Amino acid sequence: MIKIIFFDIDWTIYDHKVKSFNMKSLRAIKKAQKLGVKIFICTSRSYHSVETLGLFAYLNPDGLITSNGSLVIIDDEIVRLEKIASEDMIKTIEVIKSHHLTMEYVCPKNVYLVAPKNDYVDKLFAVYYEDMPEVKDYEGEDVVTCLLFAPSEYDDILIKELPSKIKYYRFDDYGVDLSSASYKKGDGVKTVLNYFGYRKDEAMAFGDDLADITMFNEVKFSIAMGNAKKEVKDSSFYVCENIEEDGVYNTLKKFDLI
Repeated sequence: MIKIIFFDIDWTIYDHKVKSFNMKSLRAIKKAQKLGVKIFICTSRSYHSVETLGLFAYLNPDGLITSNGSLVIIDDEIVRLEKIASEDMIKTIEVIKSHHLTMEYVCPKNVYLVAPKNDYVDKLFAVYYEDMPEVKDYEGEDVVTCLLFAPSEYDDILIKELPSKIKYYRFDDYGVDLSSASYKKGDGVKTVLNYFGYRKDEAMAFGDDLADITMFNEVKFSIAMGNAKKEVKDSSFYVCENIEEDGVYNTLKKFDLI
């Protein structure tokens, strides 16, 4: 019996081709939740990004795993917080500003820019559709991760100049995640399963990208979207239809969860 399901957002329940959620799948998720299955969002996005995308207008999940496992919230309570050390944040900001770049620093529920936006910000947000954060000086807040706006030509020099504990992960032509945590969705999933005392064979997860593989490793019923990358499909228990073909809905129906 499946007791909990983890859902990625982008290209799993949010279709970037039409710039909206797959509503048939969201209705199915809500139905499964009403039938007693716990529903968790597991995403690379920050809490702020999930909120501004508008998900909460359609779904009230039992919890969220955000920033690739660095932050876990269950029933509005933070149960896992992997944060960047203050001294590493200060040095990172110095490095970024020295190259006339900007970045977001992501607190558990709020996001701020360290310097005014530039063209790189506009280019990334044209794809990921986020509200523009306000510019605010860092004052020692808890920071889960940072989102750097920069093209790949900066990679080599920034990797050398940033603090050694800062992990550098490019996910887009103009977007880089900076973190000091393991930054694995699987660690967040493990935290949630341990919290509730659930086994792997009581858990299901849906995803499409490489970051979802660590999530798949922590559940028995790993579902790769039809539009997923080959490596993700190869790591999955089952491959469903593409997002535009209502893959999530069809799978929940197939496994008698709705």
